[in-house]
Amino acid sequence: MTQAIIKICGLSDGQHVTAALKAGASHVGFVFYPKSPRHINVDEAEAVIRSMDPIAAKVALLVDPDEALLAEVMERIAPEVIQLHGAETPSAVLRIKEQIGGRADLWKALGMANSADVDAAMQYEGLADLLLFDARSPEGADRPGGHGEVFDWRILRSYRGKTPWVLAGGLTGENVGEAIALCAGKIAGRQAIPGFSGVDVSSGIEERIGEKDVEKITQFIYAAKQAYRGTDCNE
Repeated sequence: MTQAIIKICGLSDGQHVTAALKAGASHVGFVFYPKSPRHINVDEAEAVIRSMDPIAAKVALLVDPDEALLAEVMERIAPEVIQLHGAETPSAVLRIKEQIGGRADLWKALGMANSADVDAAMQYEGLADLLLFDARSPEGADRPGGHGEVFDWRILRSYRGKTPWVLAGGLTGENVGEAIALCAGKIAGRQAIPGFSGVDVSSGIEERIGEKDVEKITQFIYAAKQAYRGTDCNE
């Protein structure tokens, strides 16, 4: 059995971190990318984390990070997970993995729009500890992810990798149950998609862009936990 991942990403203040932890999030994510409306700097994140009950794993989201930023985040934030959300090539992922040196798990986010994108995920087999399948960013977007876009989850049925993965992209408290049902094989006549390990949300729990909502955080986690019941993922 796999422990279900419920990741709440793009957090920037203690109130919302507390709400996520109280509701039962397994992972809380902090975005270290200035172009994101959910950006938090290392000083701010350090202050939030200092008052945080360490009952969930901390995820540091980085976009094509240089060695200096990665080193600073590792030293001051001490995340359990580094999530790469840029255009990192397999060789860049390997370099970053070597720099981390086993001190954190390494996740790689990949934009999905069609079956070719699913096939391309195989490049990261054996490099990342987990893949995060997100909706591909709209044409001309200046940042990867966090746009609230949904892709056709059914394309993931062609995934044949052995690396576990998490679903992201446009999830909300209203549709996360359907997403888990499809991926975990709770729909009649459909098998679970191999490797499915959880869900990730950011824009879908916001009142306005970049501003999280306590009620939506709680609703999302409750809906995800309800949907996990009876699957191969423990809630």
